[in-house]
Amino acid sequence: LNIGQHYFYLKHARRGKGEASCSDDCCGRVVEGRLFIFFISWGGTTVVYAVKRICTQCFITFILDVTFDGVDEMTPDFNSIKGGGGCLLQEKIVGYNAKSFVVIADESKRASYLGEKWKRGLPIEVVPMASTTVKNEIERRFGGVAKLRMAVSKMGPVVTDNGNFLLDWQFDADPSINWRQMDIDLHLIPGTEIC
Repeated sequence: LNIGQHYFYLKHARRGKGEASCSDDCCGRVVEGRLFIFFISWGGTTVVYAVKRICTQCFITFILDVTFDGVDEMTPDFNSIKGGGGCLLQEKIVGYNAKSFVVIADESKRASYLGEKWKRGLPIEVVPMASTTVKNEIERRFGGVAKLRMAVSKMGPVVTDNGNFLLDWQFDADPSINWRQMDIDLHLIPGTEIC
C-alpha cells in the first residue's frame, strides 16, 4: 500500500476508517491488494462505502492495529484541525483504540499555523443542553466567534451520530497559540464532548 511517500504493509490487520474521502481512497487501495482487513466503520458516508467492502459498524471490542483518517489542516509540529465532517467523538474513540494512528493529508492541508488555510473554524462537539453556555464561555475566554453549525437539508442544527451539536469556533489565527494548552482548556468546559 503506497500512501504518498510512505509505504505500509498490512496483512491480517484490524483497522479503523475515517469519514474523509482520503480514507476511502486508502481503504480502496488496501482492498485492491487482496489483504484480509477487518474494517471498523463510523459515520454515515463510511457505512455507504462499506457496502462494497468487508466492514462492520463501530463497536470497539478489541484494539485495532491501525487507524487511517484525514485532516482539515495540519502544522509542521502536527497540531491539526479535524472533524470538519462532523464525526468528532466517534473518530476519537476509534483512533484512541488503535496501536497506530495515521493521518492522511496532501500539501493542501499543510499550514504554518492553525487557521492559516482552514477558515471554517475549529469543530467542537457539544452536549445540546450546554451548547449556548459552551459557546459563550469560548467567546468570553478565548475570543472569536463560536457558531452553532446549522443543517442544510433540514431545519435546525446539525446533529452528530451521538445526538450532539457542533460549534465551529472562528478563532483569531495566531501562530503563538499554545494548542496543547488550548485543547486542555476547551475540554475542561462542561458540555464539551470533543474538539
